Amino acid sequence: MNPLPAAPRPAARLALAAALLLVGAVQAKTGDSEQAINVTAQRSEIDNKTGTVIYSGAVTITQGSLNLKAARVTLYRNAENELDRLVAEGEPAVYHQLTDQGEPVEGRAKRIEYHTATEVVVFLSEVKLTQAGGNTTEAERVEYHSAKNTAQATAAEGGVVTTVIQPRKKKPEEAKPQP
Repeated sequence: MNPLPAAPRPAARLALAAALLLVGAVQAKTGDSEQAINVTAQRSEIDNKTGTVIYSGAVTITQGSLNLKAARVTLYRNAENELDRLVAEGEPAVYHQLTDQGEPVEGRAKRIEYHTATEVVVFLSEVKLTQAGGNTTEAERVEYHSAKNTAQATAAEGGVVTTVIQPRKKKPEEAKPQP
């Protein structure tokens, strides 16, 4: 019996980054998935009968440039002792990662779920996704299907999904007036 949780598949980290495609083209930093996963928390509870590991109190999970902070993170393992689902909860839970270009991407929500079997990432409750340059999407729920490369943002009842796309910055040679 292994008391430690199985390491999340590389697709888990990439799928979280891919959820930010709603605010523009984003790619996880190459090589992040090959780095060690580090977890710090004030408390850790392992239940091998239920296949859960609960980290609570200022939880930080890092892997390369990926950084996930939450008040509580629960890992659910399947019968094969592999990661089945990860649930991060906070006020808000915050996901941060760099792209290969060194640009930050960030997702904030009260709850962030990753389902390994379906490769679906779900940001829930007061979601705000931000990309370098200031592009943002705000919604009540954002669901990203990694395998299909599709995403859907949904507003709360009576609300709206809000997306802000900043104008493209002109290159110095484009900004000069023509003679």
